[in-house]
Amino acid sequence: MRNCLLILACVMALPAAGQAQRYSIAGANPYVQRKDWNGLLAYTKAWTQADPNDPMAWYYLGQTYGIGFNQPANAANAFRRAVALKPQWPEAWHALAFTCDQSKQYKDAVAAARRAIAETPDKPNYWNTLAATYSHMEDWDDEIQTLHEEEQHMTRATSFDWFNLGNAYSNAGHYQEAVKAYAQSLQMAPKYGPAWNNLGVVEAALGQTAKALADYQRASQLGNSTGTGNYSSLQQQLAAARAANSARASGPRPFTPSCYESLSPNCASDPSSLVYVRNHSSPRTLPASVAIRNDGSRRL
Repeated sequence: MRNCLLILACVMALPAAGQAQRYSIAGANPYVQRKDWNGLLAYTKAWTQADPNDPMAWYYLGQTYGIGFNQPANAANAFRRAVALKPQWPEAWHALAFTCDQSKQYKDAVAAARRAIAETPDKPNYWNTLAATYSHMEDWDDEIQTLHEEEQHMTRATSFDWFNLGNAYSNAGHYQEAVKAYAQSLQMAPKYGPAWNNLGVVEAALGQTAKALADYQRASQLGNSTGTGNYSSLQQQLAAARAANSARASGPRPFTPSCYESLSPNCASDPSSLVYVRNHSSPRTLPASVAIRNDGSRRL
């Protein structure tokens, strides 16, 4: 009788042992939580092999390549499989746009971002990705047009969405629009230090140094170290400018070079001086948080 029970137990166990492993989001998430990217890669690859028609398997594989291994080209290929299997999936289209942009597949990035926007037009980060791609393509007109269109879909935007829009306008050199976006962000989240710092950056770029100093100081008070550094840097720049102006005022006036530094009543009649008017065609000296690219646009 005992032998019969053992045989029956073994027979009952056989179907379970013969079943294929089932893959799922629940099975993948523990790897994500542990940041076990190698384990997640093995899991998601096996998932796509076991169920190649499951779009979520390809989506997770794309996320693994993109986030875990910083391999945007491989991630984009996985996201392409995901959207081919599930075309009405804006998150996957946006992920495809983002990774195509990272891997400099700009035309594909534009197409994917526009597909994501068509599916869900009230997602500001989708518009930001499209604008960023146009920026990388140096298509400035379409970049600004995209940002203007984004503003029309900000009714449900968060403070961080407005912050990102401010960054995008700042990157494009449209500082007045950036000021408005940062102000909207800060109205919703007044204790967000990075927004105060970035507001200071664009106000400094506009020549509003008193406002910039106040913004940097507020950012510093909220624990933003970049704001602290920018406050000190701008103070030093202003002090150096005052010292230089004082030295020029007290010393002998050079015969010709002064016309090429700033427009003054003494040399305003010299037409050549108009080309060199300060804050007109000469580049500004901005805080360290702003990098000046070779094309002249500024990025935070």
